[in-house]
Amino acid sequence: MQNEFQDCNSEKWVVTLSSSAHGFTVEAMSRGAENIAVDVRAERKGSKILLSDGTMATLCKVGDDWWIHHSGRTHKLQLIEPGLDSSEDSEGSLVAPMPGTILDVMVTRGEQVAAGQALILMEAMKMEHKVVAPTDGLIEALLCSQGDRVEQGAVLIELSGKE
Repeated sequence: MQNEFQDCNSEKWVVTLSSSAHGFTVEAMSRGAENIAVDVRAERKGSKILLSDGTMATLCKVGDDWWIHHSGRTHKLQLIEPGLDSSEDSEGSLVAPMPGTILDVMVTRGEQVAAGQALILMEAMKMEHKVVAPTDGLIEALLCSQGDRVEQGAVLIELSGKE
């Protein structure tokens, strides 16, 4: 399984994981064009993770942020959950990643936004999910409001390229 994370410096990381009944293996990591060779196996021990090098790490999820405590250092990562892409949608539109309820629309029509900026907060599967801007741009249209129930793939926002 491949996941995309953003660290506190707004750098994007792609992490490839595989899981088993006892834990998981980090198979690959990359940051931009930089590939980081890894083969880290980990076993869950409650909220702690026993790594294959014998060290322990502690994981904690707060909102959309993952806090990792390892070897005296604390790392903060944010899982990036972009809207789904559909071939029927117009370029620049952001869609609902799953069926849910719009909790908050954090932008207005005509607003300039930055890549990674949260645009919409929605609740789905008893969890809150942020729809974020994939690039810098201008909000052309808002197609949902707070309280709306939306289906997976519903267009929520139309975003034009950077002005």
